[in-house]
Amino acid sequence: MKLQYFAPLLLCLFALRTSAVEPPTVVLRDLADAPREAQGEWIALAEHADLFLPEGEGAEAGSTATLTFHFHGASWWAAEEHLRRGARNPLVTFGGMQGSSAYRVPFEGTTLFEDLITSASAAMDRPVGPVELQSFSAGYGAIREILKTPEYVDRVEAVVLADSLYASFAVEGGGDDRAPAAHQMAPFIAFAEKAARGEKLMVVAFCEIFTPDYASTVDTARALVQAMDGRFEQVEPGSIPAADPKLANPLKFRFDQRGLHVWGYGGDDANAHMAMARTLAGYWRAVE
Repeated sequence: MKLQYFAPLLLCLFALRTSAVEPPTVVLRDLADAPREAQGEWIALAEHADLFLPEGEGAEAGSTATLTFHFHGASWWAAEEHLRRGARNPLVTFGGMQGSSAYRVPFEGTTLFEDLITSASAAMDRPVGPVELQSFSAGYGAIREILKTPEYVDRVEAVVLADSLYASFAVEGGGDDRAPAAHQMAPFIAFAEKAARGEKLMVVAFCEIFTPDYASTVDTARALVQAMDGRFEQVEPGSIPAADPKLANPLKFRFDQRGLHVWGYGGDDANAHMAMARTLAGYWRAVE
């Protein structure tokens, strides 16, 4: 049978697979009284960087470790989300600063990322294999620098951004379309293209907070999808639990193409921003 007869079937199967990925419900979880269940060993690697080895990791001697990096936010919270995700691999947290430049500068034109991998490997006495990157808010500044290096991109299997992709405007004031600066988006778009081909995994979750002086997560998500020659699908209210109209932050838009998932939620205030962060484990579980 000729290939053209298979094409509609393949497209149908692909649509079924991508639609089967159900984005998580975003709520502002109360962490004040939540039990801290992430037990394990903490090892300082460098300034602002700590390695968390979950209790009962159960690694075999000589085995290769998947290493997850988290940028921005309290280390204890990152560890809690890591275990809530269901992950038991080692985690490096890098945080404690304010503003994206505080995360960008340490990784800009340096070998810090490679050095942290080497230090983590030595502390674990195990080689590091695949790497995962995740960030909240300003932490994207570090990820953007890491993704500029092809050798690093080869090692990175997944990127998850929790309301964490901003950029300068392409033109002063934003212009009519509030387009983000192309050179700042380029590393993320290049990785998204790999994810859209099924070579990597990328989740970009965002809410509706307006930023007057720079491109918001809405603006950058729109640019990312446009770069894939794609369009957002409007999610019918109530069609899935995440789109329940009674939620403060219902799912409104989505774009899914193989390993690339871009999900837009309602909410335009600080609570919405924090709710996006507190759903970090949910984004991972949805695609894993």
